[in-house]
Amino acid sequence: MLRSGSQIVRAGRGCLFRLIIGGIGLWGLAIRDGWALGPHEVVVIENTRSPDSQKLAREYCRMWQVPESNLISVEVPLPSAEADSLTPDDFTRLIWEPVNRTLQERRLDGHVLAWVYSAGFPVRIATQPPMSLTGLTWVRNRPPPREAIEKGEWLSPVFAGPARPGASFSGTQTLDVFKEWLGQEMPLPAMMLGYVGAYGNTPEEIIQTWNPRRSSATPGGSVYFVTNTDIRSRCRDWQFAGAAKELRALGVSVQVTSDWPSNSLPLMGLMTGRGTVDFQRLNMRPGSIGDHLTSFGAVFEKTGQTRISEWIRAGACASAGTVAEPMSIAAKFPNGRLFAHLARGVTILEGYALATKCPLQLLILGDPLAAPWAGPQENLRLSGMEAGPVLRKPTRIQVMPDLSGKAIFTKYLFLCDGVPLRPRSRENEIWLDPGNLTPGRHRLRGVAYSAGTIRRQAWSEIELTREVTKE
Repeated sequence: MLRSGSQIVRAGRGCLFRLIIGGIGLWGLAIRDGWALGPHEVVVIENTRSPDSQKLAREYCRMWQVPESNLISVEVPLPSAEADSLTPDDFTRLIWEPVNRTLQERRLDGHVLAWVYSAGFPVRIATQPPMSLTGLTWVRNRPPPREAIEKGEWLSPVFAGPARPGASFSGTQTLDVFKEWLGQEMPLPAMMLGYVGAYGNTPEEIIQTWNPRRSSATPGGSVYFVTNTDIRSRCRDWQFAGAAKELRALGVSVQVTSDWPSNSLPLMGLMTGRGTVDFQRLNMRPGSIGDHLTSFGAVFEKTGQTRISEWIRAGACASAGTVAEPMSIAAKFPNGRLFAHLARGVTILEGYALATKCPLQLLILGDPLAAPWAGPQENLRLSGMEAGPVLRKPTRIQVMPDLSGKAIFTKYLFLCDGVPLRPRSRENEIWLDPGNLTPGRHRLRGVAYSAGTIRRQAWSEIELTREVTKE
């Protein structure tokens, strides 16, 4: 266990070019910060056979400013109540190979840390035993032995623990820190934006739970761990006291109780174990997570148990459930420390990654980039064009963080149309040469990363248009 489709920039020759700066100018568009995992570090995958899939994928990219180059289209059979699975061969042929090929062609494979599936995909892969779409992605399309899946014995290298009562555990880290440590052994965490098939959600229900503009480290609301005598609860009850202790130390209101919260109590999280959930009595706040550990939470064609889509309908930002019988093995579900990781400022996707030992049969739905405890905004701007919007010669562009904030930024990344212009480094400037840009519009994004194992990041973006001028 570890401790504590946009055009790519290419070189060009010949004419004299100029850059016209669009939008609101050079001082940065749509500043974001505080999220550990950035929108330029994920790819969003849409199914072209589903208009809902395309609608959700494109709206998510727009809201979160995921670069256009990070939106990837594939063509996959639509899920149905009778067939909500893919064979492993179909997953490889229709999803795994085309997405990875596109990543390489667009030069994105070096810095992408996670995959985000839109709606409109089958949720289950017909391995033996079945795995979830996100679970097979997590292990990079290399299923572990059958027994490891069935018994929940596969150990995710980014799981922070504890795996059992009294076991040691590690602190909160962001995915880019794990990538530096693990290298080629890094898993590929994945989530799905929503499910719109039978017993799923409408696109509108899904969109209204996305949470891209949190600016407070104290979003309000409580976290409830609700226990009962059901095995669904008892298999995970041992985690709750330690998680609650962490949350109280972080200033989060938390209760471990057998009493169901009233609808007058705003909730940022609820973790329990029961087959059915009464949502009329719940008040889920924006950015919240609901989890009820049941056998068929992500088996949408079955009835008799609450599906994870009901949490989304109730206003939760994310939920997770298994696509096959999990046998009440706690390792297959999020650990109670999920909320402690989130309270330290990581994204929801990173929280699930840190809190789930064996996510192979788990389908995670919701907003992967939401970070409800991300903290106040750090200001960031790009400088270098104060003389005017026309770039007549190579010009130095600098990332300029606001040093009055709490974050201390130590590394920087520059991307054009989502493609890194060079690896992340300590250099906060780059020379932008108009001769290296193809005609048309481009977006230049400067990103600043803080030090530490929970890396905050801020970014600013400007729109560029290269036009040909006569000699």
